[in-house]
Amino acid sequence: MRKLFITLAVLSALSQSAFCATSIVNNFTMGSGGLIKDDLLINTAITRNFSLGAGGTWTKTDAFESDIYSVNMPLSLSMDFVQAVLRPFYVFEQDGLDGKGAMLHFLINMKQDDVNSVYTQAFMSAAYIQQKAEVTRAATKIEEYKEAAFSLGLRNNFYNTFFFTTDATAHVYPSGISDVSAFRAVTDQNMGANLDIYDSVFGLPKYSVGLKLARGFENKTSIYIGYRFVEMYLTPSVNSFIIGNDFPILKNLWADLGYNHTRDTDGNKGDFVKLSLTYKF
Repeated sequence: MRKLFITLAVLSALSQSAFCATSIVNNFTMGSGGLIKDDLLINTAITRNFSLGAGGTWTKTDAFESDIYSVNMPLSLSMDFVQAVLRPFYVFEQDGLDGKGAMLHFLINMKQDDVNSVYTQAFMSAAYIQQKAEVTRAATKIEEYKEAAFSLGLRNNFYNTFFFTTDATAHVYPSGISDVSAFRAVTDQNMGANLDIYDSVFGLPKYSVGLKLARGFENKTSIYIGYRFVEMYLTPSVNSFIIGNDFPILKNLWADLGYNHTRDTDGNKGDFVKLSLTYKF
């Protein structure tokens, strides 16, 4: 964790210059399975088009006796027609297991009508994860297990009032999946793809499809609902439902309060609440 705090301190120092703009985002999540999760991200604009971030996540869950720590460092490039984010991450060793990888995300402006406030954006991402995991094939052993995820989606904004997002993700496993009968790892699959599940997902997704609807208001407040189906290998598939409200608290402070209910195909349920706070200066 020492390297994380050094990086955060450097970014904090950079933000003191007149040229830089900085945002701080903190997400706190709690819910079923003894989940308590808190992640902090500091993002600083280095130039008009380029920004650098550093973040860390602490997770406590009944799935592991000890807490799980991870760090990430997003690099963002923003232009008129496209935005790109590269986010490498690392999960510290826990019970002999660890993980590392990166996600590359693109957001492309396909249609932009500033007069009528109608926008259409396409987004796509690719992620690679390599983790030291406990894998059971003919026997159980710890091995370097590799996977990749590919996502594609569409986002529509109508009059800055109605927002519609749909996307799908496919996961592939170069290390092989057909002969795997059990799997244990510490890497949260949400790091490599948007699963719309507030809980940490340590299993192996096969694919997911999701839909999100939002309604915006003149006071910069919005309410949203979402649904995602996640097909899993080895464990029951999951239906995830989200409802939330984001709103300003102060001039430079925003909040996002969300509730997530999950139900797998075996009937197991989960309930989670997340509070996000964003401060810009």
